[in-house]
Amino acid sequence: MIKIMISLLTAIGLSACVNQFSTLGTIQTTTIEEVVSQCDAGDLKACLNAGRRYRSGMDAPENIDLAVKYFNLSCSGKNREACEDLYDIGWNLYRTNKYTRDDPSLLEMFKVSCAGDYGPACSSLGYNISQ
Repeated sequence: MIKIMISLLTAIGLSACVNQFSTLGTIQTTTIEEVVSQCDAGDLKACLNAGRRYRSGMDAPENIDLAVKYFNLSCSGKNREACEDLYDIGWNLYRTNKYTRDDPSLLEMFKVSCAGDYGPACSSLGYNISQ
């Protein structure tokens, strides 16, 4: 019984990896200009992908401001992954002392992420406003 469970969990894990790699492969064959164009046409997943490319510098120039822009667009459309990524950028900028607790840009990132139903952003927003 234990061997069956381990085999099943392994198969599920491998399936998830294959799906991640196949998605990554399709993302990388598209230029950043094409991804941005898809985002401009309303594709929230493309906005998320543009934000991730600009954040990482993978297949696009590294640009945190553009990453924030595209995460904002996607998160405003209730894409939870984008809300999480937007919050992470804000948190990292605060943690590394690039933003102060009451910085309007930081608060806006938390506000958008919170409106996108990302709970930790709501907690951080409330905490930063109350201080």
